[in-house]
Amino acid sequence: MKVLPLTLVGSSMGAGLFNFFPNRIWGSWGRWSDCDGNQQRTRQAPCLSGLPYCQNPLIERTTEGCKRVTWGQWGNWGLCNPRTRQRQRMAPCIAGKPDCYNPLIERMPCGEQRIWGEWQSWSICDVQTKQRSRQAACLAGAPQCNNDLIEREDCDMPPQPETWGSWGAWSTCSNGRTVRTAPCLAGCASPLMETKDCYTPLPPRPVVLPQCAITVSSDICATNPPVTELNGALCAFNTLCVKKPEIFRPTMFAPFAPYKSCGLSTIHHMQRCLASQSLMKCSGLNAATINNCWSLWKRNDYWMGNILTPQG
Repeated sequence: MKVLPLTLVGSSMGAGLFNFFPNRIWGSWGRWSDCDGNQQRTRQAPCLSGLPYCQNPLIERTTEGCKRVTWGQWGNWGLCNPRTRQRQRMAPCIAGKPDCYNPLIERMPCGEQRIWGEWQSWSICDVQTKQRSRQAACLAGAPQCNNDLIEREDCDMPPQPETWGSWGAWSTCSNGRTVRTAPCLAGCASPLMETKDCYTPLPPRPVVLPQCAITVSSDICATNPPVTELNGALCAFNTLCVKKPEIFRPTMFAPFAPYKSCGLSTIHHMQRCLASQSLMKCSGLNAATINNCWSLWKRNDYWMGNILTPQG
């Protein structure tokens, strides 16, 4: 903050005059002025004592409270230089070192014919280059000028609000988590990501169906009626198993489960299976069981009174 007295006395003696003389030299500071074109404001203290102590009011300048700029406003154009046929104008250095050291100077041709027109308004600040530009139209044409005059300067972009696009599809479930993203559109550095728990169902267990092909030659069912009761039972099972293989699927507590072996079943049980055509009655039955258990089943049926003789 600089204090600039407008008198020689004030400049050489400074603020010490407030205490050196019995009477006050300057009065109280006035209100700060508004910021001027050079982004400075001032206040004054009036001269109270008069000569020889002071002649003019004391003036203080500051840039505090004003917008920080590097150079001030352009001054008026100077007179045309007859030797260089140019004129110039200046903008004072306000920021000081290291931002700037000297005033900014702009020159333009002058004389009988004007080459470029007045500067147009500044463009909007470019997001990529962080610069803005303005143009002055070429008035003279070739060979004095071929294109418009362009001036560029650095500028600051106001911060943009963070904006994301629409959510994408959820990813495949992996390790119990799934992810989706939304692309960054403006004011953000990376896409938005959302995760949630997920569950991958286990693949269904393969259905084990019984082997429907019988273990005897293919002409066993060619005769009608079959030659033996066993042949007839095998043919009846084979026909139903081809049509409904699911009713013979093995289960733990099946009517024809392996742990029951042949001793706990009968031909009567097999006939009930063929008649009901349901899993509850047929589970576990297959051609090998019929072949292996046929004789024992006949004996069981005989003792239970289901058939007349053990031999059938």
